[in-house]
Amino acid sequence: MNVLVAKDHEDLSRVAASLMLARLAWKPNALVGFGQGETPVRAYELLVEQLKQGPVTAAHLRALKINEWLGVADTDPISCEFHFQQHIVQPLALPPERVIGFRGDVRDPDLECARMRELLQREGPLELVILGLGLNGHLGWNEPGDSLARSVYLSELSESTQHHSLLGGIEHPPSFGLTLGLGDLLQSTHVLLLVSGEHKAAQMRRLMDKDISTQFPASLLWTHPGAVCICDEAAFAGCRGLGLPDVVHTETAAPT
Repeated sequence: MNVLVAKDHEDLSRVAASLMLARLAWKPNALVGFGQGETPVRAYELLVEQLKQGPVTAAHLRALKINEWLGVADTDPISCEFHFQQHIVQPLALPPERVIGFRGDVRDPDLECARMRELLQREGPLELVILGLGLNGHLGWNEPGDSLARSVYLSELSESTQHHSLLGGIEHPPSFGLTLGLGDLLQSTHVLLLVSGEHKAAQMRRLMDKDISTQFPASLLWTHPGAVCICDEAAFAGCRGLGLPDVVHTETAAPT
């Protein structure tokens, strides 16, 4: 995994959008997995702007929503679908046949997982997936544990995930979520991990220790040859002075 340190969140977003655009220029019909949350929003905005301006466009882009809260309707503002529609699908006017995602308000989550596994097998693998670093080191909603799921499954959400920014502090947050398994994420040709803010500094420091463990799912990205982590200076604060030779600061070198 390559690590890029951006000056601030705006710089992080600019670099992330450029990398996403480069993948779409290389493979216009790429299947891209979009993670939800506060960190990638600005990068998505910049990506949309650039795709609308051309010459690279979203004319063949296939978009996948990587997770969803169980028991939450698509129209609910706390749903991942609402975020996905607001920041990716609607701005790019993507037709339904090029949009893939979990349905949260299903009666049988096992059947929904089976449906998504079938779709991934037919449409995948992912060319690119955009992820955030959980406060407990999760990826997607693959929570720390003695083992990690290979493919799509119903995840029991940790307490920190139940306080996700999308949920807005609701009184009774979802206890389970539908998510791509870690194997699905690692099968993606390229992985983009975005880490922003001083509240992520402890986990970023832990990531830079490079100790690989299922108790810290994000650490498995060190095994992925196409993974790139972009963090801002606030998130990287705890890593300063470590003498890390494989870290590039965006102010001194442009990503390729």
